[in-house]
Amino acid sequence: MINITNVSKKYGHFTAVNDVSFSVEKGTILGLLGPNGAGKTTLMKMISGFHNPHAGSITVCDVDVTSNPIFIKKNIGYLPETNPMYGELTVEEHLDFIADSHGIDDKSKALSRVKHLCDLGVFYHKTIDSLSKGMRQRVGLAQAIIHTPPVIILDEPTSGLDPNQIHEIRNVIRQLKEFSAVILSTHILQEVEAICDEIVIVREGSLVAKGKREEIALQIKGDIRYDVEVLGVPTANALKKLHSKKGIVSYDTTKYEDATLVQVRGSYDSLKGEDIFSWAVSNNLVVRELHKESSRLESIFQSLTQDTFTQDTSSSDPVEKRTTQESTAYATTKKQATSQEFPKNSNEHLKSSAKRSSSKINTKKGGSVS
Repeated sequence: MINITNVSKKYGHFTAVNDVSFSVEKGTILGLLGPNGAGKTTLMKMISGFHNPHAGSITVCDVDVTSNPIFIKKNIGYLPETNPMYGELTVEEHLDFIADSHGIDDKSKALSRVKHLCDLGVFYHKTIDSLSKGMRQRVGLAQAIIHTPPVIILDEPTSGLDPNQIHEIRNVIRQLKEFSAVILSTHILQEVEAICDEIVIVREGSLVAKGKREEIALQIKGDIRYDVEVLGVPTANALKKLHSKKGIVSYDTTKYEDATLVQVRGSYDSLKGEDIFSWAVSNNLVVRELHKESSRLESIFQSLTQDTFTQDTSSSDPVEKRTTQESTAYATTKKQATSQEFPKNSNEHLKSSAKRSSSKINTKKGGSVS
């Protein structure tokens, strides 16, 4: 579905994306991770055809994004972090307008599908301005998938939502991979662990890791932990023998009424569960429970990204280490690129189109538009 090959993007002298390659297939949710300023948004804009790469190639459904941008936009559903919608329209009117924009033949079927999938029924006839952020996110998701695109890009889809709303949105996202390849960009690592099949981590515009969480942990030789609960209390000699085993870095013990929990940490590629079990047996300990706790995504992320970023004292956001000249060139060039690709009157044109669509809908209902 999506193939990114040796892609680079520059703004003046600043390299926002540097020689990045990865792919996403149908039925896969890929988590795109990286600190602020790592190049995630630039990557998503290039995939969706808003920016062109300076080097490399990007194909969506086997079509190069630079050769046929209209095709690309028709086959992508994009939910940006700041979701633009027409607040004066009802949810039904807004989605009707979006369906018209995509030229959907069976519009009533498409509207019914997203209404059910995103659970919009309760507020379907309310104006968007009257909705909570969680409700607006569901409408934005419906807007992104109404044309059943083979590729879906979601930028911080659960940002600012309460736990119940997050749970609902996650359930919807899980269903999307049935017909699409999904890219999910987020800073919420628990979200990636909960719903993503694969992970891509970028740092300073470069790809530093890709694959499943366990594969990445193995690549960076991350730590691993085994929790073993044994009846009684291990002797000091038994614990000394445990610490001497190959691959074990440290251990902690927690005593309960009739048992002891021993948490054993070691290197990912050498510590084995059978070694822990044989240690317990050889020391006449009855094992009640033994399970593996792999490296958390948080520790993997930090080990790959935290050493190259600093906190900018003039901003609350982490920023990359740039010289003053690089920052100025980056900001100036990006502003020029944005102004060229988005004409100043484009917003007014869209609002005019939305109002025409709203008038059309209300006329069908026998109403009037002031």
